[in-house]
Amino acid sequence: MLVKDKVAAIFGGSGAIGSAVAHAMAREGARVYLGARDRQKLDRVAGEIRAAGGRAETFIVDLLDERSTADRIAQLTQQSDGLDIVVNATGFVHNQGKEITTLSLAEFMQGITPFLAAQFNLAKAVTPYMGGARPGAIITVVAPAATMAMPGHLGHIVGCAG
Repeated sequence: MLVKDKVAAIFGGSGAIGSAVAHAMAREGARVYLGARDRQKLDRVAGEIRAAGGRAETFIVDLLDERSTADRIAQLTQQSDGLDIVVNATGFVHNQGKEITTLSLAEFMQGITPFLAAQFNLAKAVTPYMGGARPGAIITVVAPAATMAMPGHLGHIVGCAG
């Protein structure tokens, strides 16, 4: 019951990992806010949580948009009266389709930039609302690809490692 009555914002809340985290936290008594880019998927997950007796709300956010992320976090903290737990379970699939010997730096960075930009934008946006009298935690979920080696996915793998 470590999360009972805590406010948890889960980014990537409509995906497999984010929704599983949301379900688990809601079962333990947290009030969960699910954020992602797809309203329909978010509403489905929130509906499942509510049907099981949990508390869930949704919001649309694109963590690659710094201003939008900051604005959405400000709205969320006003609506929820603060944040205790932030989970980044966002994912960005990118297949470069090339071996490293034919990969340009720009192509390589296309697989890294979304992961790091999302982490940066989220951490920057939530930091003013966490800590002090209300300490919190930011949890970033990394993909299994972070420890794998696959041809044509170098940038994606490095990005997953964050």
